[in-house]
Amino acid sequence: MHKNNFLILLVLVLIFALPILFLVIKSLQENAKKSSQESPSEYFSKQTVSVDDDPVMGDKNAPITLIEFSDFECGNCRLFFLQTLPLLKEKYINTGKLRLVYRDFPVKSHDPLATQEAMAADCAGEQKGDEGYFDYHDGIFNTTTSGGRGLEVAQLFLIASNLKLDEMRFKECFESERFKEEVKKDFFDGMNNGITGTPTFFLGLTTQDNTIKGMKILGAMPYAAFKIIIEELLQSNETNN
Repeated sequence: MHKNNFLILLVLVLIFALPILFLVIKSLQENAKKSSQESPSEYFSKQTVSVDDDPVMGDKNAPITLIEFSDFECGNCRLFFLQTLPLLKEKYINTGKLRLVYRDFPVKSHDPLATQEAMAADCAGEQKGDEGYFDYHDGIFNTTTSGGRGLEVAQLFLIASNLKLDEMRFKECFESERFKEEVKKDFFDGMNNGITGTPTFFLGLTTQDNTIKGMKILGAMPYAAFKIIIEELLQSNETNN
């Protein structure tokens, strides 16, 4: 008798539970399908950011622009330089698909060295243009230990010497601090765009008005994260053209 009652109860539970289970599974499948159709860019906020007159790595007419707000004494910025940037250069920058715009954001805890290094890079750019700027940029990141404990003035002059810059012109430029206001301008522009730490990136389609409506990416994200968004933007650019 008890066995029959148990079987009846089990049948009743299954009758009521199976439709509910079916609805739950169907809902999960629909959510999974919806998630797979969502664009990766849905997960990043977008805002309009100026390219300003800052150094450009790559083809200035590249369809995609990556703006990097960075600090030469920032450990995560150096991590991006060492691990992610080489892959971006190989796949996208050197092939004319992406340009990188470097903007200064020296955080207070890393000064005065971060601002000094930023000014030194600008002095290199004054002599040899954007290519010279990024050669010096590379020299800093390959040398500094980061964290505000980076390069003293003598080391900045040594990088200039190794890059065959005119040392007297470099010395005059650096000591005049004529690029200090440019560094400050970048910093305050970053603040106005809600930047609180480095590195912070904005990635979007290149426009003719010297701005981009870029996806804001915080921190030294891995190459794979940049690749997903860049590929999406390239596809969007092809569709629009």
